[in-house]
Amino acid sequence: MAIFLLGVACQRPQGGYGGRADVFPQPTVGSVATFQEYPRWQVGGTVTVLDERTLRFENFSVNNLDHVPAELRLQRDRQKVAVIRDLTDASFDDATFDVALPDRLTLADFNLVTVYNLVMGTPVSGARFWGLGS
Repeated sequence: MAIFLLGVACQRPQGGYGGRADVFPQPTVGSVATFQEYPRWQVGGTVTVLDERTLRFENFSVNNLDHVPAELRLQRDRQKVAVIRDLTDASFDDATFDVALPDRLTLADFNLVTVYNLVMGTPVSGARFWGLGS
């Protein structure tokens, strides 16, 4: 049995930004991030920042055939910021839906959305924001 959560995280770009490897750009309104394809879990699609409070998932696919505990997460610097949707027993095929940010969060709090496998303790796919037009 596998467990997945959708979340947001980030990885350090080669060389960092402005000489500081610990500084990552935050998403801005209009930023688009694409999920890395992961055939085993059939993850794919994009995330767009619609406004300061809303993310739109388009052509989002995830097929959790093994019914693994999983979630959709917002992350920053590989740290969990928030769980925005439970994906256990979820199946999406080119779906479009909007998710409101939890009340306490802003765009500055994350730069990655991940599909997180709770059994493995790791993301199986991620969509990283690199700023406007990313």
